Amino acid sequence: MFNAGESAVDFQLPHMLTTSQWYLVADTSRESPFDLCAPSEESLYEDRDDYHLHPRSSVILKAQCKTAKKTL
Repeated sequence: MFNAGESAVDFQLPHMLTTSQWYLVADTSRESPFDLCAPSEESLYEDRDDYHLHPRSSVILKAQCKTAKKTL
């Protein structure tokens, strides 16, 4: 997700199967070194509906199966 504007934006996330979860890979609005996650150290993003994106920032979320730990 990208927000090039001067105001924050709420992005609606795509609906997923209940067997999947969102994981935060990167959020450029966060201070370094908390803006990027190392592979397989992504943090669980528990809100399944939307993401509040700060001004002039970008975010990468990945969907992953709860049981198989496979990226969708």
